[in-house]
Amino acid sequence: MKKIALISCTKKKQTYECPAQELYLPSSLFKKAKLYVQRKEYDGWYILSALHGLLSPDQVVAPYNQTLNSMSIVDIRDWSKKVADQVISLNPKEIHFYAGDNYRKELIPRLEKAGIVCYVPLRGKRIGEQLAFYNEELKGF
Repeated sequence: MKKIALISCTKKKQTYECPAQELYLPSSLFKKAKLYVQRKEYDGWYILSALHGLLSPDQVVAPYNQTLNSMSIVDIRDWSKKVADQVISLNPKEIHFYAGDNYRKELIPRLEKAGIVCYVPLRGKRIGEQLAFYNEELKGF
């Protein structure tokens, strides 16, 4: 796998066990990010989960209530190490992050140290600006 996209999980979730790509659909930001990365030229895409680490879109998971926002820096570093190992095992050359700073700040340095080039296309954009970006990009779909 050469180029993959990572999108973050969301607080809003379905109330039942289902594939990860369906679990977060109550969130319009997740829904738009998912559609966007599916239409771009990525070799694959994954979800960054505060509880599970890296989730493949088809991996079945139950609803949960965990966020990186409530985790200590030590726990975030442990999470980042786990996720970095999961990502590195996919052997990507390039990662595009569609996830907030909490998901990226400890993870990107680990991935770059492993020789993976990391991009953050929406860096600095607030939620409303991200939604506007996706709306513009998804016109006609």
